[in-house]
Amino acid sequence: MLLAAVISNFVAAALIALLGGKYLRGPAPADYHEEILKAAGAEISEAHKGVFRAMNVVIGAGFYAQAVVIAAVTYFGVWDDVLWAKCVVLASALLSGLPATLAAQQLEKHTRITTPWRPGIVLLGLSVVAFILAIL
Repeated sequence: MLLAAVISNFVAAALIALLGGKYLRGPAPADYHEEILKAAGAEISEAHKGVFRAMNVVIGAGFYAQAVVIAAVTYFGVWDDVLWAKCVVLASALLSGLPATLAAQQLEKHTRITTPWRPGIVLLGLSVVAFILAIL
C-alpha cells in the first residue's frame, strides 16, 4: 500500500505542477475570468490584464511550490514510512486545495460561469486516498 501512496502523491505533485504551468503561461485573464468580467459589463483594459498576469504568476508559483513540497516530503518521508511526513502531505494538500477549490466553486455558483474547481476536487481526493493507503 505504501508504494501506491507514494505513486499517488507523485502523480498529484505532477498534476499540480501542470496547473502551475498553465497559470504561468496561460492567458491573462483566463477565459473564465474574461467571461465573468464581460458578463458584468466590464471593459478589459491593459491594466486589468496586468493585474491578472501578476495574480496568475503568484498562483502558478504557489502551485509549483506545492508540487515541490509534496514530492520532496513524499520522497524523503512518506517513502520511509514516517507518519509525520504522511500527515504533512495531507495537511499541505488540504490547506491549499480546499480554499482554492471552494473559492472557484463559489465563484461559479455566484456567476453561473464554469470555473476550474473540478480538478481541485480530483486532486484533493487523490491526496486523501494516498494518505489512507499510506497509513494502512
